[in-house]
Amino acid sequence: MNPSLGTDFQALGPRLGGGYPLYNALTHLDLSTSKSEVYFPGKTHLVQEPVFIPRAGSDMEGDGYLLALINNYDSMSSELHLLDLHDFEKARAIIKLPVRLRQGLHGNWVDSSDMLQTH
Repeated sequence: MNPSLGTDFQALGPRLGGGYPLYNALTHLDLSTSKSEVYFPGKTHLVQEPVFIPRAGSDMEGDGYLLALINNYDSMSSELHLLDLHDFEKARAIIKLPVRLRQGLHGNWVDSSDMLQTH
């Protein structure tokens, strides 16, 4: 497989504004089968840290979704891409955000029952 996956790094370079390393794809590796699947959002898109969301009602490890913040350097916008780990190579949903977020966003999703409630 071509390591660049078709990303147009030469065209994106002037628009990036720094921030390394750059990631252009996500890979799902099934350790039990050694099968891997790659999600490549496009030649002008770079990915940030994804968050795992367990599938409701499932008790299987790794059964769920990934939600990834994607930088679209063609439109200079940010998008959320929702990936189903059962069909990892295409997004189930793409949500275009009304603001552009810089590279380096990190975060976690926490169930509200796990948070300290204060009044």
